[in-house]
Amino acid sequence: MSEANDFNSFTEESNLHEYSLKGHRFTFVAGDKLSRIDRVLVNWNFFSAWPLAEYIALDRKWSDHSPLILKTMCRNFGPKPFRFFNSWLERQDFSGLVKDALINTNVQGALDTCLMLKFKRLRSLISDWARNSFDKERGERLLSEQELVHLDGLIEERQLLEEEVWSLEEIKRRLRELEIFRQRDLKQKARSNWASFGDDNTRFFHGCINKRKASNYISGLMVFGVWETKPEIVKREVLRFYRSKFKKKMVVRPKFDCYGLKKLETSDADRLIQCFSIQ
Repeated sequence: MSEANDFNSFTEESNLHEYSLKGHRFTFVAGDKLSRIDRVLVNWNFFSAWPLAEYIALDRKWSDHSPLILKTMCRNFGPKPFRFFNSWLERQDFSGLVKDALINTNVQGALDTCLMLKFKRLRSLISDWARNSFDKERGERLLSEQELVHLDGLIEERQLLEEEVWSLEEIKRRLRELEIFRQRDLKQKARSNWASFGDDNTRFFHGCINKRKASNYISGLMVFGVWETKPEIVKREVLRFYRSKFKKKMVVRPKFDCYGLKKLETSDADRLIQCFSIQ
């Protein structure tokens, strides 16, 4: 146990990372002894560039060691789910976008259906807004950094004018604001509070994000004794597995007999389907 702890401490101090092993749980088999003495460790730069690499232990066949293979390839499993970032709430035009989307979306039907359709429309508008907003902020950051370099160069040549001093302070303020937004998004992606360290570290957040991606990524599945890596086959097998877990055959369906139930008055029932008010 102490040797394993020493090895783990060595990998952490050396900033080495190991992907989740697929295919087999152990890489060495000798009689009834099983272990993972064969490993592939990568440095920070490699792990950051390929967080979704495929790490597989192949069949041993005649050897007592499993050959290891590390593939730096990514597969497209379809569109990513919608994700909301808390920093969006502090954008100036975000609240107006939400109000306009909910007010100007005209749908007909049951109230719960109308609410669902409005939320669906809102999600689409927020996705488009976020994409355009990020592109705009990226361009604004680039122009601000170029202007900052230009003003820093002028400081060495002459005294800045009043307008140039104001512009320099405004550029620095905007860059700090954009950096705070970016740090908050990274912190939320990494799901880390970072309170024990007391400062922001982009590299730390990127490491947490990549580790989460690597641990949650499904590079392939063993289907009927065959290792399958095609996204359509993997998605179909996952669906089949969970469908079997939540499916139960019932010969006789239970009956729902209720007698003497209390009912709402007509006025109380009407209040349940009224439109939402500000209160």
